[in-house]
Amino acid sequence: MIAMDMSSDMKKLNADLAAKGYQLKSSKKYKAIDIALNIYTVPDQTDVKQAVGSLRSRYPNFTIDANHLYDLHDGETGKQKKILQWGKVTKACGKGLKIGLLDTSLQSNHAMFAGREITSKSFLPPGEKPAPKFHATAITSIWISEKTGLAPSAEVYVASVFRRENKKQINTSTEWLLSGLSWLAEQEVDVVNLSFGGPANKVFEKAIANVQKKGVIFVASAGNNGPTAPPVFPAAYKDVIAVTAVDSKLKLYNKANNGDYIDFAAPGVNILVAKPGNGKKIVSGTSYAAPYVAAAVAILKQSDKPRSEERRVGKECRSRWSPYH
Repeated sequence: MIAMDMSSDMKKLNADLAAKGYQLKSSKKYKAIDIALNIYTVPDQTDVKQAVGSLRSRYPNFTIDANHLYDLHDGETGKQKKILQWGKVTKACGKGLKIGLLDTSLQSNHAMFAGREITSKSFLPPGEKPAPKFHATAITSIWISEKTGLAPSAEVYVASVFRRENKKQINTSTEWLLSGLSWLAEQEVDVVNLSFGGPANKVFEKAIANVQKKGVIFVASAGNNGPTAPPVFPAAYKDVIAVTAVDSKLKLYNKANNGDYIDFAAPGVNILVAKPGNGKKIVSGTSYAAPYVAAAVAILKQSDKPRSEERRVGKECRSRWSPYH
């Protein structure tokens, strides 16, 4: 996988790689994130990691990496103990905000979303089976559910990029993430929530950096691999806000990743969320802490907007927030 800015010419590169046995699989241009993307299959008997290193040395002006896979940080479900709640907000909270989500598809007509503004689009290629709708449905309910939503009047844009590869494996690729992110950038969202993780990828990092230049804030979950696990990405990228989870006593979630890349801790243990089928569920995990911070930074950003009405709503919402009570 090779990325460059939109002004670059790839004809010579394509010819060089074809002569070396690389086959061009697809070529796309994402104007909203200023990236042109070519995906190649490596020659037979060639290790992908070695191929990436070799191509980076030969073509230093291009951003080159593998088409990595990423997993959801979906945590675990639990029985109803002490459910975490937060201070009540007015129905107007979130008015004028656009929140983006790179995730699974969702049940947009869930009863808890009645009267809310949700736009979703799938970026899975034909033949790929979409992942179950639970993860995005749950996260979206933290923002706009009828009784517990943090920003009930916000517009939510969901880019569906996760597939069910088999009975147990749910993942997405860097290519699909770029497609979804480009669409979210076109919608001019204020913040993007990333509740998933995987390896560092220079192409995805470049895409995030390009969108950050437009003023978009990125919030990512820190991971649920345990306190001794290595950093996960995109949370560990520079200027991406990394979020871990705590319970109602401010105790760290026992499965959360630790590390100096983590910026904030937020509610993420025993969270009441929506589940497909118009139901509810109790969940724990850093996936469900990230949207709390995403809402918070969006409200803070709104407080500084020049339009007086949006600024007033943002400041009022911020004054009413209390994570635990």
